[in-house]
Amino acid sequence: MPYLTQTWSAYKPHFKTILHLGYPILVGQMGFMLIVLTDVVMVGHFSSLALAASALGNGVFYAALFALGGFTFALKPPVAEADALNDKQCLTSLLGHGFLLFGGMSLLTLAFFLAFVPNADWILAAQRPEVVAAAKPYMNYLAFSCVPYLLYHTLEQFVEGLSRTKISMVANVAGNVVHLFLNYALIFGELGFPQMGLEGAGISTLVSRTVIFLTFLAYIIFSKDLVIYVRQLAVFRLEKSVFLRLLRLGVPIAMQMLFEVMTFSACMLMSGHIGKIELAAHQIVLNVSIITYLVAASFGQSATIVLARLAAQGQEKALRYAGNIALAWVVLLMVIFGVLIMIFKTFIPLMYLDVQDINFHEIHWLATALMFIMALYQVADGAQVLLLGILRGLQDVRVPTYLTLFSYWVVGIPMAYCLAFWLDMGVYGVWWGLCLGLMLSASLLFWRSQRLYKQRERLISH
Repeated sequence: MPYLTQTWSAYKPHFKTILHLGYPILVGQMGFMLIVLTDVVMVGHFSSLALAASALGNGVFYAALFALGGFTFALKPPVAEADALNDKQCLTSLLGHGFLLFGGMSLLTLAFFLAFVPNADWILAAQRPEVVAAAKPYMNYLAFSCVPYLLYHTLEQFVEGLSRTKISMVANVAGNVVHLFLNYALIFGELGFPQMGLEGAGISTLVSRTVIFLTFLAYIIFSKDLVIYVRQLAVFRLEKSVFLRLLRLGVPIAMQMLFEVMTFSACMLMSGHIGKIELAAHQIVLNVSIITYLVAASFGQSATIVLARLAAQGQEKALRYAGNIALAWVVLLMVIFGVLIMIFKTFIPLMYLDVQDINFHEIHWLATALMFIMALYQVADGAQVLLLGILRGLQDVRVPTYLTLFSYWVVGIPMAYCLAFWLDMGVYGVWWGLCLGLMLSASLLFWRSQRLYKQRERLISH
């Protein structure tokens, strides 16, 4: 008993810090993804065609958008490190270089997607033509929303690196209020607005993301202890070394996120190739998995902050305690989510579907069956994103990139394709392949984290 008490006393302060930093990030993340979820739920009640088109549009855009958002994650570890050392000059430099770098990326992203959408018919030739046609107006608005999305993300990573995680929660609540109102009005033609269906959802997404960015920016400007960094931007000096540091961290993180998101996009395309019913069911189950994923990802980001600060302060022995308690917490949460999904698997799809739709019964039955597979991989999915957050806090990003590439694209996607088409398992095979890729990724990243703990502890012992 004394041993257990002593062990818990070593874990407890890190657990409390991770929870304290993590729950506002979770609310902010859930709020941001609630925009996507609200689109899917509301357009699903508009028509099954609109639901399939939103799945296609989101699958295409969010593969690139999440990867670009991954670039901004490069700010958080060095900001947390500089804040732990109270280096104000370094913090201002990181903000200025980050805003220039990622702001430029947002404009390039907009230009790319504006060229992509008009050519979507032949680029996405394997998809149903009516689904692509319905998705194109929606994708146009998603393209313009890339700019406020990435600018917001840049400010968010900087401020969260300072351990100020509640600001994004406030901004996302404001954005979601606007989004919910506009979605209802524009999709269904209520409150005097025209009925625009999926295109209305695209307009609502663009407006709400702009509101989120402007709310976040206003919060910083009117905050006495944060506005000093904005004021100092007028005199900060551009340095090649800072850009290179952000790119050395940002490129591998972006690649990690790209490999993962493109895995889901590839699964979406395979499901769409199988059929419209399969694509709609896939989108429903994927949205549920995104919700649970965001819980783990939020605590992964708080773990990044905690471990980066501990590493900067030279508290090498505390790294293992902080990382392992965060992992145990997320695994427990994912087990609970998996059980809840199994209990409510027949009710969850009803949130996304109109019972009057001609394809209601087929989509509902298939989505319910896929919930079983999705519930099983919750633990692996949560563990792997938490472990990535831990490794980013240690600024170890190159090796995890190789591990995720191998797990998703050497094992996961080929396995999904073989099961779906060679063994004729259809969309079930797609999800089983996805499950295997996530399990492998979690196992390899756990091995990597434990190895790093040992290496750092060995260095201080000598």
